[in-house]
Amino acid sequence: MTKINAIVREVTALTDRISEFQIAAADGSALPRWEAGAHVLFDLPDGDTRAYSLISFDPIPEAPESYRIAVQREPEGKGGSTHMHGLKPGAEITCAAPKNDFP
Repeated sequence: MTKINAIVREVTALTDRISEFQIAAADGSALPRWEAGAHVLFDLPDGDTRAYSLISFDPIPEAPESYRIAVQREPEGKGGSTHMHGLKPGAEITCAAPKNDFP
């Protein structure tokens, strides 16, 4: 599985429990294209992974500059959402290329 070294470009609180994250390639290159229904698997510090669905309000470009995801913080969960909610702009994160199980 190809890994993408990424950086958190922007974090926007949508509600008290949901934040939107804009994730870009750390080297500034274009990211792999995706289609509606795709998700990205993010690596967590404990070696586990979590998948989050990609979102877009605009047509998806051939070579996206960033990905957008929304994460609901689940304090009683396994820790993925808590980790994501601790990320600030500039934080480095690793993820896989988009996968679409629901085209």
